[in-house]
Amino acid sequence: MGPEGTRVWQISERAEALKYGVAPGDFKVQDLNGDGKYSNADRQFLGYTTPISMDAKKRIYYQEEVRFFLYALF
Repeated sequence: MGPEGTRVWQISERAEALKYGVAPGDFKVQDLNGDGKYSNADRQFLGYTTPISMDAKKRIYYQEEVRFFLYALF
């Protein structure tokens, strides 16, 4: 869970950014409950953080042994 970033505060938006206690260059975050502050109440589920992993092993025997190992993490 975390805040969802939408864009980045620009220099021309400095006055509005100060209302939220941030500065130009910081990420804009959605104020989900509309209270004008970024707090834990604005957090939302963004997806699973557990990575998916796969592996494959293959042995080939022909006069010599050849092994292949492939591992992917995404």
